[in-house]
Amino acid sequence: MTARTMGHRNSVFAAGVLAGALTLAASLLLRWPVAVAGELSDAVFAAREHQTMAVESYLAGQLEVSAGHFEQALALRPDHPTLTYNLAAVRARLGDNAAALGHLRNYAAFGTYSNIAQDEDFAALRGNPEFEALSETIAGHLQPVIASSVAFITTRPMGLIEGIAYDAPRNRFFLTSISEGKIFEIDAAGEEGAAREPRTYLTMAEHKLWGLMGIEIDQERDLMWVTSSAMVQTAGVEWMMQYASGALAIDLTTDRMTRSFRRLPIGRKHAFGDLVIGGDGTVFITNSLAPQIFVVPKGEAQEAGAMKATDFYSLQGIVIAPQGAQLIVADYGMGLLSVKPRRGKVKRLDAPDGVTLIGIDGLYRYGDDQLIAIQNGVRPPRVLRITMDRRWRAVRSVEVLESAHPAYDEPTLGVVVGDDFYYIANSGWPLYANGIPDAEALAAANPLTVLKLPLR
Repeated sequence: MTARTMGHRNSVFAAGVLAGALTLAASLLLRWPVAVAGELSDAVFAAREHQTMAVESYLAGQLEVSAGHFEQALALRPDHPTLTYNLAAVRARLGDNAAALGHLRNYAAFGTYSNIAQDEDFAALRGNPEFEALSETIAGHLQPVIASSVAFITTRPMGLIEGIAYDAPRNRFFLTSISEGKIFEIDAAGEEGAAREPRTYLTMAEHKLWGLMGIEIDQERDLMWVTSSAMVQTAGVEWMMQYASGALAIDLTTDRMTRSFRRLPIGRKHAFGDLVIGGDGTVFITNSLAPQIFVVPKGEAQEAGAMKATDFYSLQGIVIAPQGAQLIVADYGMGLLSVKPRRGKVKRLDAPDGVTLIGIDGLYRYGDDQLIAIQNGVRPPRVLRITMDRRWRAVRSVEVLESAHPAYDEPTLGVVVGDDFYYIANSGWPLYANGIPDAEALAAANPLTVLKLPLR
């Protein structure tokens, strides 16, 4: 997971569409869009350019030209719900009902939502039996799919909470706060679903860091690693420090920091987000704004360097495949990437037909062949089980475990504990869309909800 910039999130293919001119439905949202060049990222930018030209042509009444650009964009990004929907809308305007319905069938397969029944682009299709059936199917995607229970709620609103970790030997959870720049500690013991009192464990101001993002515990070494980014949503961050980032390790036996490093926004902006720890203690950190993967080798107090790739676009969650030589990284704008750090190879993992893996935030390994993903860049947000092939070279299947939960505002990160997945249901991001909200809005916010989702 990474930070948002001045706004809440920016559309992957923002086109500046006038309200009502063209429905950019179910838009997938991108954190920290960056301009890089590479075979994979080139497809993202080319698709964005085609979408911009498609919208401009639409506004000028050049519908055939608009459809052509949407088709070219979709050829580059076939798993993109927004492009699929918009091409259907333009084809409907052109009176090509068969093509419009075909694209709407593809859109419905993604499981995402838009109110097509009220979209004037599809006015000519109203009353068509297939259109009405598709409208009902797509509306049904907003129906909650609930498999979890409430693990706990907090006794008060928490502002903007991003990450969660579990310390098994001491039976406690940790929460990272972007808004307050703190780590909170919560007892795991107690009645499930009951309110728990958050206690301040550590304040970033003590270590000259900022809002807290990803968090991971290295149980073998009794260390807790946390990433930090200077964001407008964090109280007290000076404008000159925005886009600075850092990370630190805390010894859980002494509760003292053992190592840390910072990257200031000099010549390059940074946004440290998620992280994962290898079996030998090596730490991999996604820096979505650069974009790059920082590698902190075992036993070294400072990072050894950063793996840069022109095929990165907006890096989020990260896991290590079972064989240990391969990383699987969620790129918000491209889906899942296979990264082999030693060989410097990056490959996009294709999704099965009718599946989109764009917009994944938190990503976690479960067992030898599964990933658990929090996909908050689609509507409705959902939790996915992604099954990999034996060699982790391809996605075999994707299952929606939970979707449109009533507790959601924007789910973010989680942690696998045994055969259960604990995750943050209402991070508070919508409150902080444009920075720090007013005191009245914060006081009216709901307490934090952490859900417990069984994986077996």
